[in-house]
Amino acid sequence: MLVFRDINAAKTHLMRMRNPVDEKRWRTEAENVDRADYLLAKLKASIAVIHYLNRVTTPNANGKLATIVNNIGYQLAYAQQLWNKVAILQFWREWVKDLFEVALINQTRKFVEGLIKEMRLAWAPRSGETAKKVLETVEIMEAELEHLSIDTSNFH
Repeated sequence: MLVFRDINAAKTHLMRMRNPVDEKRWRTEAENVDRADYLLAKLKASIAVIHYLNRVTTPNANGKLATIVNNIGYQLAYAQQLWNKVAILQFWREWVKDLFEVALINQTRKFVEGLIKEMRLAWAPRSGETAKKVLETVEIMEAELEHLSIDTSNFH
């Protein structure tokens, strides 16, 4: 599905703590009338990554994520008992929760807020239906940023 392709592309960048659109191109892209839909799609996909990672209905992305995280934890606990009494499991639990609850959320917010700022600067002086649509859309997306979080309650 095209939607999942967009989400997966955004997720690839965000999980690497990169922006789905290079920050050096934000201003020129935002000023280009022909790129408005492209940039709005990138913003929407970035927010959708977070919603997708919380999804518990089919496909149960949150459950699959928790299973992967927990399986890694089980392997680390086993290795910790076998080889070394270093508390690697506790480190993993803290790190992986911080990765999803803090780092990924912050990276997503930073990207979306920054690109929205450039979109507003470029589109606020304009008039017409397209300008109205762009400004309304970024306003809705910006409001959604307040509530972004990833449920890690099933990470053990």
